[in-house]
Amino acid sequence: MSRGDVVCMFCSNYVEYWLLTLAVWSCGGCVMPVNCEMEAAALQHQIVDAGAKVSVINRSLQVLWDQVTAIATSRNISVT
Repeated sequence: MSRGDVVCMFCSNYVEYWLLTLAVWSCGGCVMPVNCEMEAAALQHQIVDAGAKVSVINRSLQVLWDQVTAIATSRNISVT
């Protein structure tokens, strides 16, 4: 991660969320919280539009993340 990179926080509001946020900020990054209630296509657009370099995903949201990556792949967009 480099200074100015956007980190997509695709996780619930747990203690780890805030620890990761502080870690990203201390590295000079920008945190992009994601609304986990959005549909997969809207999430994929938000992640690509923001230029997120890193995504942190909560295991409980893995199915939705798989949908996001499938949409991105079908559009020849790299989302990892």
